[in-house]
Amino acid sequence: MELEIQAQADPDFVRRFLDYTVRIHLREGLPVLPVVLLVVPEAEGVRPPYLVHCRGRQVLAFDFLVVRLWEVDFSQPALQAATGLVPLSVLDARAGPERATWAEERLRQAKDLSSQERLDLLIVLGTLTSRRFGSERLSQSLRNIMIDSPFWEELRALERSRVCAQTLVTFARTRELTVSPEEEQRLAAMDESELARLITLAFTSPDAALRAVREAIGLPTSRH
Repeated sequence: MELEIQAQADPDFVRRFLDYTVRIHLREGLPVLPVVLLVVPEAEGVRPPYLVHCRGRQVLAFDFLVVRLWEVDFSQPALQAATGLVPLSVLDARAGPERATWAEERLRQAKDLSSQERLDLLIVLGTLTSRRFGSERLSQSLRNIMIDSPFWEELRALERSRVCAQTLVTFARTRELTVSPEEEQRLAAMDESELARLITLAFTSPDAALRAVREAIGLPTSRH
């Protein structure tokens, strides 16, 4: 099984996934079951199968399984019994903020975890809870853990970049430039300081900012 986890949309993912799968097949000489695990709905991208055509003929069809965590029913006893999966239960679309409270208590009471394993799982829980329900839903004890975690700053940086990218997309639309979801993802992947510079440029020199946005998302500067 080739398992890949996606937490955000990536237009190039399926081609890399195909590459990984073929490499494993050639290396091991065995059939490979490719599975992509989508953490959040925003990670939804190209759906299977991935088709390649040449001269009007289909020459390749790459199929893979998709597991969407928000569609998994974590109330199933078998899943609740698996301590390592408890943090993922906050992603269940049927779960409310109270699921985070239950999950934290479950992890703190688990006797099958070492101190480090418990800390790691609490950090995962805090990261996913913040993403699903907002950081204000964290308990004070979980918040204290997250503040000391490098994942916390990484999560905040990703959120700041996402907001900056949305701001630039709004700016582009006012200048009659349509930005696709894939192109918005390219913006969000840019350095935070560069995004801030582009936003400032949008106020001080809109034409230059528009050219910079086009260049950043890989468009010809003459596109209208």
